[in-house]
Amino acid sequence: MIAIIVLSKIIAHGLKIVDVLVYIILGFIITKLDILPRESEVFAFLSEIGVIFLMFYAGWMENSKTFFKKVIENKWVAIIGAIGPFLGAYLGISFLGFTFHEAIVAGFIFTATAVPFTIAILQSLKLQNTPGAKSIVAAAMADGFISIITMSAVFSTFVLYQSGGVVDMSSIIFETLGKLFLLFLCFGVFYILAVIIFPSEHSQVRMNDTLAKSVGKTSTTFFKLIGLKWFTKKFHKVEIMIPTTLFLIFSLSIFSHVMGLHVAIGAYLTGLILHVDMFYSPDKYKKSDELPHDEVETNYKSLTGVMYSLANHFLGPIFFIYLGSKLIIDGQNISEIFSSAFVLFIFIAVFQFISASFAARYTAKLSFNDSVLVGFGMWPRDVLAFVILGVGISAGLIEESSTFISVIVVTILLLDISAPIAIKWWAKRYKNI
Repeated sequence: MIAIIVLSKIIAHGLKIVDVLVYIILGFIITKLDILPRESEVFAFLSEIGVIFLMFYAGWMENSKTFFKKVIENKWVAIIGAIGPFLGAYLGISFLGFTFHEAIVAGFIFTATAVPFTIAILQSLKLQNTPGAKSIVAAAMADGFISIITMSAVFSTFVLYQSGGVVDMSSIIFETLGKLFLLFLCFGVFYILAVIIFPSEHSQVRMNDTLAKSVGKTSTTFFKLIGLKWFTKKFHKVEIMIPTTLFLIFSLSIFSHVMGLHVAIGAYLTGLILHVDMFYSPDKYKKSDELPHDEVETNYKSLTGVMYSLANHFLGPIFFIYLGSKLIIDGQNISEIFSSAFVLFIFIAVFQFISASFAARYTAKLSFNDSVLVGFGMWPRDVLAFVILGVGISAGLIEESSTFISVIVVTILLLDISAPIAIKWWAKRYKNI
């Protein structure tokens, strides 16, 4: 398994393509050659752990202070930009004759855009400072939240499917709203835990002045005392930051599962609340009750390095290799898969382009050139799309023997190949860059 990861990295670097796609392709090849078994409990278990770390790291890299602010500010670009590919995927999969369940899952899969992939393309063309590029980055915050809702929706579909209920759009919406309530409740519990456990300005919560006057001095004092300083000092000094964080990742992921949410959602929320702001506050640093700032910062960087390596160089890749092992492509169906993927690609590319460029033009008030740039820039898909596909497979919404998985993967490949070509072609309009 490790050898496959190393080989994938080398191939991805040599061909200058996204390593995720190489993991999937090699996963398909090694199972086709019977080097690894297609059905393996250990393989499946490690892939599930990989999903947890991938989602944790996605939340970890968000800015917890500005997350919901950015979600609200860019809600229309993100929402309208997500509706397009959902409809395109749903209509395309339905047109190709797949089941309703598969059409719904496909719609959810393609709401998750690969913004880091797009930003890398824009940087290579020196377009990262254009209004269009900034709009894509800003919408990424909201897109992450939409992806979490997407995960809830997939899990809602699974619950209905398993219970034998009627699986239609209205039922899915109703179940998803219920999951959203649990999602916010879960987030609230996570935030309270973060306030109690981790040192930061949040560990001295200040109540709103007007509210403080109405509830009295005792309650105000209680709220100011939230935060276990004695524990957090010991937490750093005995160097248990990494194992404690791992404990929180798994325990809170299990908690989200008990709450009726997928473990990946719990992992994402855990990453979101355990941002750098929860570890130290440079502006309020005091030698009397805090560790030296450089020591805390070093600990945080070490923790980030460990989580990055687990998510991107070990457990995360195992998930993608496992996903590749589920591909069913042979001489009998290869033409069917690629022709179906091309049709689905056209549906998604057109709907995504129209919705994203429309939102950029008429809600973000961008110029025509920047609006088109946003339209092309929202084509790529990466980690989150594959995670949602994995959830659909593990939930039993997708038959492992179905060509659906192969069609989805090839479609993502076509989108990721087409995006840099389209953006490079459109970049000629920016003559002054």
